[in-house]
Amino acid sequence: MIAVIGNQSAGKSSLIESISGLTLPRSAGTCTRCPTECRLTHTESDWTCAVNLHLNTDERGSPIRPRVLPFGEALTSRSEVEERIRRAQRAILNPRTDPETFLRGATVDENETSFSRNYVSLDISGRDLADLSFVDLPGLIASVGQSGRVQDIELVKNLVISYIERPSCLILLTVACETDFENQGAHHLAKQYDPEGKRTVGVLTKPDRIPHGEEEQWIKLIRNDVEPLVNNWYCVRQPGSNDLAQGSGWSWARVLEDTFFAHTAPWCNLEDHLQSFLRTSRLIDRLSTILAELISKRLPEIQDELYKVLQHTEKDLKDLPPEPPADPVNEALRIISEFLRELSERIEGTPEADGLLQNIRVHTTRFKHEIRATAPCFIPWVRNEAHQHRLPPTSFLDNEEKPLAGANNFPVTGPPPNSIYIEEVMERAEMSVSLLFTLF
Repeated sequence: MIAVIGNQSAGKSSLIESISGLTLPRSAGTCTRCPTECRLTHTESDWTCAVNLHLNTDERGSPIRPRVLPFGEALTSRSEVEERIRRAQRAILNPRTDPETFLRGATVDENETSFSRNYVSLDISGRDLADLSFVDLPGLIASVGQSGRVQDIELVKNLVISYIERPSCLILLTVACETDFENQGAHHLAKQYDPEGKRTVGVLTKPDRIPHGEEEQWIKLIRNDVEPLVNNWYCVRQPGSNDLAQGSGWSWARVLEDTFFAHTAPWCNLEDHLQSFLRTSRLIDRLSTILAELISKRLPEIQDELYKVLQHTEKDLKDLPPEPPADPVNEALRIISEFLRELSERIEGTPEADGLLQNIRVHTTRFKHEIRATAPCFIPWVRNEAHQHRLPPTSFLDNEEKPLAGANNFPVTGPPPNSIYIEEVMERAEMSVSLLFTLF
């Protein structure tokens, strides 16, 4: 998109009128207080214009859910566009009021907001149009009147920045020749966000109002000797309201412009290659080329950006919980069944991963051995005869990983240190009985 920026009264609206062939509203308080996006499309069908309202903020400037509202039926006559835009801008500046009210022609004594980030869009198609998309932004202001707000100065500046900081935006810098170049803040803003001048096209307006003897400083811009831009500076002369009224529309305006540059010094004396930087028609041709080149350069980058946004959006969608089920009972049973299956896998394990039983088996085996190691080795013979006997095999211990110490091998290695013989059992029994009688 091409963003047309400049100070107030720099000729932005006149330049857009000349490019689009439309007449924009000039009533005070509306024409430069909200953006107007214009999309021109060359088609072989009849001329049409659709007007829409784009609402992104409330009356306090806080973000809201974006909405696009068609503002009336599509127009087929250029003469109806000016009034439709005026009413649409009125609706933008009064967000608490139903837009249909203004579509029917209602007016207000004072707008609810002085400036707005919400904007009007014009989708225009026809045979005599170039493929261009541009936006007319409120002019930068340095001071406000008694009825204005100081905050509006920063609001307008931030609004302009929100457009020109985008890599896909072509900056059409409008500079009025009737004001000192250094006093026009739009140039400093464009240089800040496009320091190399690759996305900026300079346009000098109102060359017929240059004070006598000061033409050379503006000619230096056309030569690209000062403040050079990759896409150069252009100079146009737009007609006044009286010129349009006396002639036959914008075709006549182009004739007046050709006459001015062909017969007015110093413009008529410029070298042939510099003549290509004069006149609106040549500016339009150049803008179409630059915009096409910018689109070709940005398309792969935009594709990558869209791919990243798509991935992020898909991740967000996956993170959302499922929608409520139509049959909650079956859904509850399914969830319980799924829980039991996962719990069983965690306990019993799977081919891919060990479960709880596998993980604790080593510890339970060690614990069992340590407990059994505390048990004494009972030998059912008296101590003197024990070495003459061998215990018979015990089938109930066959499934044990480690048989009791000395149960099958004694007396080959001798009795274990914790062995208990039968006479000791009787001695301990008699001792325990005697102890009980003593206590009671």
